[in-house]
Amino acid sequence: MVNRSNQAIGLNAERSREEVRSKTKQVFARASVSCVDALVFEGPSRTGDRIILTAKVTACFKHSLEVELQVEAREVSASSARRINTGFLTVTALDTQGNYFMLPTLQDASTSSEDQAVQLEAKARRTVREALQRMFAYKSEPVVYHEELAEQLSITNVYGLLRAAHSHTIQWEQLMEVHQGQVVAWCQSPCAVNIYCSSNTWGLGLISFKYTLVCSAPTARVSEAIMDLDCRAGWDLMLREGRVVEQMDSENSVVHEVFEALTSDTPHDYALLRSVRRIDQYTVIATRSITHHKIPERRECERGTVLPSGFILSPQGDGQSTEVTYIVQIDPATISIPLENIGSLKLLLYRNAAALYEQFAPSAPVPSSTPQPQQQQPQQDLPQQQVVNPQTGREGGSPAIADLGSSTSKSNKSSLMKQFKSSLLELMTSSSTHHGS
Repeated sequence: MVNRSNQAIGLNAERSREEVRSKTKQVFARASVSCVDALVFEGPSRTGDRIILTAKVTACFKHSLEVELQVEAREVSASSARRINTGFLTVTALDTQGNYFMLPTLQDASTSSEDQAVQLEAKARRTVREALQRMFAYKSEPVVYHEELAEQLSITNVYGLLRAAHSHTIQWEQLMEVHQGQVVAWCQSPCAVNIYCSSNTWGLGLISFKYTLVCSAPTARVSEAIMDLDCRAGWDLMLREGRVVEQMDSENSVVHEVFEALTSDTPHDYALLRSVRRIDQYTVIATRSITHHKIPERRECERGTVLPSGFILSPQGDGQSTEVTYIVQIDPATISIPLENIGSLKLLLYRNAAALYEQFAPSAPVPSSTPQPQQQQPQQDLPQQQVVNPQTGREGGSPAIADLGSSTSKSNKSSLMKQFKSSLLELMTSSSTHHGS
C-alpha cells in the first residue's frame, strides 16, 4: 500500500513537471542575469586547467530564479578538482516581448527537508538583496532594519546625506537670506542664516529643506548639542522628545523622535537609524527612516518618513567656530505640512537655526517691544499686507515668531507651537488674500 502511494506521488510530481515544461516552452523566450550575489574567489585557475561549471536552481520566485554556481578547476593529469569560485545569480525570465514572464509554481510533493532548507536560505538572501536595493535606490519608503545589514545601512545613510548636500541634481530655491543684526519678526538676528527648499527632490515628490549658519563653538561642542536629544529638545522648537532605543556601537544607534504638529493637532514621530562619521575635517550626523520592531507606530502620532537627513559640521579657521549645514528630506504623503505655502515655514527653520547658534553665544538678543524704525532693514519676506499683533494691537510680525528663542523650555514649547501655527495660518491667509487682490 505504501509503495503504491509513493508511486502515485511520483507520477503526480512528474506530470506537474511536464506541465511546467510545456507552459514554459510556449512563452519563455530568454533569461537575463539581473544580479550577481556573493561571488567568492577561493583560488586561482592555471593555464591548462579544465574548468567545470555546476549550476543548481535553489529557489523559484515570481519572475526570477536564484541559481547557485560553483566553478572547479582540474589539471589534466589530476584525478580530483579544486573549487575556485562560488556564488549566486538571480536570473530573470522574459517573454518574447521582453516583459517579465510569470513563472509557474512547481508543487512537488517529494521535496525533501534538505531542499526546503535550501529554499529558505535563498529567500533570506533575496530579502537582503531587496533591502540593499532600497538603500541605494533612494526610495521614499522606510528601509526594514536588519542587524546583518547594519553596516551597509549606516554607510548609505551617511552617503545619502552627503549626496543631498553636494549633488547638482537637487534644485535648491533660496527662501531666506538673513544677515547678522538684521531684523526678522521684530528681533535682531544673532547670526547669518541661509534657508533653502526643494519641492521635488530626486523626482520622488519629496519636500526638502536646508539651512546653513556658522556657530561660535568647536565642532565637538556643536555635535554634542545635536546628539544629546534632551539638549536638542531644549533649543529645537519642533522636537518634542527623543530617545535612544538601541545603541549598536559608538557610531550607530536606533532612535525614536517625536515632533510637534505643524498644521494639525497630531504630532508626528520617526523611527530612525542615526549614524555618525568623521570624514576628513567633516563630522556627519545622518538619520533616515527605518522599520524597527522596537518602535511600533503609535495611534496618537503620524508616522513620518525621511530619506537621509541631518547635520554636516565643518570646523572653520582656528577650529573655534563650526559651519553647520542642516538638511531634511521629508515624504509629504506621510505627515501634514502646509504644502500650499511652504515658504512660511522658513520662519520656523530660521528660529531653530538661531536657537542653535545661541547655545554658544555669550548673550542672546532681546526681542524689541516696539516696532523698529523705518531706516532699519525690513523684515525678511513677510507678506505686504501685515498681520495684526494680537498682543499689542499693532500691525507687524507675530509675537509667537518673535518669542521662539533658544531658551524655550518644554513647559511652554507646546504653547509657543500653538501660537506659531496660528500665526502661520494668518500669514498664509494674508499671503493668499494679497495674491488674489
